[in-house]
Amino acid sequence: GHIVPQTDTGMCFTSVYIFAGLMLFGVMAGKILDTIVGAEIAAMTAMVKDHMSGANSQEAQAKLHQEQTRKKRAQFIVGLVNVSVLCGSAMLFFTLSFKEGPKKAMYLAAVSALKMDSLCAVDAIHCSKGDTGPLAFTVVWYVLTYTIVAHFMVSTCSFLGMDSDGALHIVKHLNSQNLKTMDADGDGNVSRSEFLRAQLLENKLVEQDVIDTILNNFDMLDKDGSGGLSKGDLG
Repeated sequence: GHIVPQTDTGMCFTSVYIFAGLMLFGVMAGKILDTIVGAEIAAMTAMVKDHMSGANSQEAQAKLHQEQTRKKRAQFIVGLVNVSVLCGSAMLFFTLSFKEGPKKAMYLAAVSALKMDSLCAVDAIHCSKGDTGPLAFTVVWYVLTYTIVAHFMVSTCSFLGMDSDGALHIVKHLNSQNLKTMDADGDGNVSRSEFLRAQLLENKLVEQDVIDTILNNFDMLDKDGSGGLSKGDLG
């Protein structure tokens, strides 16, 4: 609302800039979330390896949960410190550069750093008058604040959100119901690969369509339909 384009070109540029900025924010937040989810999947995989090697499953789950909590807490603390430094620096900047009072500096720091309003809300920064200095500073400010705030939002959601307890579902007792559920081909037996498939789906480590795509790729390579890949399938 504080950047008011005066020409058609300026209006088009502003529209594209807003759209691109939102997309950039989504990409950054998604990449951060992918990193966090990837770390959790890697931890799950490590726990499965411990279990298969004979390690106690309860001890492995407790170890996984502690490691996940430690990583989430570390990311949250880093995000909180970054946002605090950002807001504190913004307050200092508005106080020293624009001679704002403490309350006004705190308000401007909050609305500009936390993306509730533009940096151009500051009367002394004339973003729409063609001054390249203030405009360049505003663009740099946007990139910096979006990155810091995006990391803080994702790390906060991860640390303070729903806690899965890092619990990997383990089949302790086999019954007719879970046997039927795991028996993908319906032959009355559950193979090692069928058990792995069922557990991956149960623990939400992979989606059904991903497994289907991988298995379809295997079937395509298995030209003789033997259920295994051999030299006869080459070429």
